[in-house]
Amino acid sequence: MKFKAFQESKKFIKDLDDQDDNPTQGYIYLAKPDHSPYAYENLFIESVDCPRQGSAFYLCIERSEYTSDNLAELEKILFQFAMDEGYDEKQAN
Repeated sequence: MKFKAFQESKKFIKDLDDQDDNPTQGYIYLAKPDHSPYAYENLFIESVDCPRQGSAFYLCIERSEYTSDNLAELEKILFQFAMDEGYDEKQAN
């Protein structure tokens, strides 16, 4: 899979967790049509408000956390993780 195809798979979700009164917005990636839109079942990047940066994006992979106002920068990190973990092969099945 190419990075551009990964980016094109993103879908904006207004409520990634459906757990509380403060919905978390963001993007999910490589989600199959029959999968839940909730973050815990997908690769995702949250849209957050940062006091210093204003609108920004947040990505957590295992024990690493990233915040940036550049979505593509975080998408590259998530894409590399997805390819390393075999998500490309999982999508083919």
